Amino acid sequence: MGNYDTYKTLLIFFSPLLFRQARSLYYSLRSALTQRPQPRPLPPSAALALNILFVTTSLFLFLSLPAWTGLNPHAPSPNIFTQTNSRLNTPTEILFKRLARLRPNNTLTPLDTLLKAKFTSPSLRKLYLRYGPETLLNCPFCTPDHETSYLGY
Repeated sequence: MGNYDTYKTLLIFFSPLLFRQARSLYYSLRSALTQRPQPRPLPPSAALALNILFVTTSLFLFLSLPAWTGLNPHAPSPNIFTQTNSRLNTPTEILFKRLARLRPNNTLTPLDTLLKAKFTSPSLRKLYLRYGPETLLNCPFCTPDHETSYLGY
């Protein structure tokens, strides 16, 4: 109870001083805001640049939405390793059996069967994780021996 009495005494002593300081700070800020000049309008080139910045930011924000929202047609396809809760070194047959259980009618899609044929080595699995299934399946000039060739696709 001794601490409360000490705080109460300090509050009674310092509150008039703190109140005066806070009130004078408030009035000085209010008068400074009323006396400042009106803002100048932006030049047309700056307004155009800000509009372009806003539109591109909105576009890239829209394109960053995940595929499950249904709003982004360019979203990457979901990763089969995260869908099946599998590790990178899971055998191919087990991985695609787990994937088939997640698909309708327990059958793989044509894209899944093409991907199953590509999963022959750990390096191709790593390329799948890095670049996605579209790049791994559709790149006409890419070879697993030259991993940097996938960067050009």
